[in-house]
Amino acid sequence: MNDLTWLPLAGAFGFGALIGWYVYYVNRYRRGEIQLSDVTTLVGVIGGASVLAIFDRNTPLFGAYGIGLFVGFFGYLVVLSLQVRASENFDVDFLLDGRRKKLADDQMIPGDFQQPVRTESMSARVARLETQMVNQISDQALRRPEAAEAVWAPTPAAQKVIDACNDAWNDETKADCNKYVKAVASALAHPDFGAGENANAIAADLADTNWLSTNGWTSLTDGVAAKAAADKGLFVVGAISGGNYVPPAGNGHVVVVVSSAALHKGKYPFACWGKLDSVGEQNAPVTHAYNAASVDKVVYASRGV
Repeated sequence: MNDLTWLPLAGAFGFGALIGWYVYYVNRYRRGEIQLSDVTTLVGVIGGASVLAIFDRNTPLFGAYGIGLFVGFFGYLVVLSLQVRASENFDVDFLLDGRRKKLADDQMIPGDFQQPVRTESMSARVARLETQMVNQISDQALRRPEAAEAVWAPTPAAQKVIDACNDAWNDETKADCNKYVKAVASALAHPDFGAGENANAIAADLADTNWLSTNGWTSLTDGVAAKAAADKGLFVVGAISGGNYVPPAGNGHVVVVVSSAALHKGKYPFACWGKLDSVGEQNAPVTHAYNAASVDKVVYASRGV
């Protein structure tokens, strides 16, 4: 084509491919939960007024741009799949849920990429700031005993549970929720959970009225009751089986509820937990431990220390 009519089409295709590649990249490294509003935002970015001003929808340019989007988006997936296939450290599970092998002792991921860097959602930011506020209040009470009446501080009984949670936190337990809960229970002289029990088994225990009564546990109605029990200095455990997750999962998850200045969002207590093949959290809202669709299905129970 001597008149170079192919050049605008090629340019539109290349532009679309670049945007499609970057859209996959951004979504791969996001941190927040997927929401319906994300679709609206995405459509606005890739097909908004600025794009239509460049590529009129009634011309071949917009068609070339759309094909480029498709090729760039799925091209990223193809390249990533080929790299996963070629690597000895990854398999297809990485593409399903991000699973990967642990780094060897002499290996590291440089810079800030020890975990994927993702965009923090507004809800996650609010939760993080609330956690920081509660921790700051607790720290102020410890640093300024004379001001303890003006700020929140746990009771001595509740502090005993918090101390047990801190003492149980180590490299092994923070990477396994059921080992962490068992370590806290052992520190409080309550070895009620069997050595071979995983999170699913512990969740089944807490949902079994016969097991609760036999072992001196009391079922709690919800997160509000769990916080109230923790504030009294009781040993409070929250759990959900993998089958009750939304969507269902193979592994359940268990946490130790601790006393706190307030409930998160007016209904969720703060807790400590380990996380299988990862790192748990200390003194964080249980909404960090369970997804939004599952957190209201958590079973709580308490017993004296």
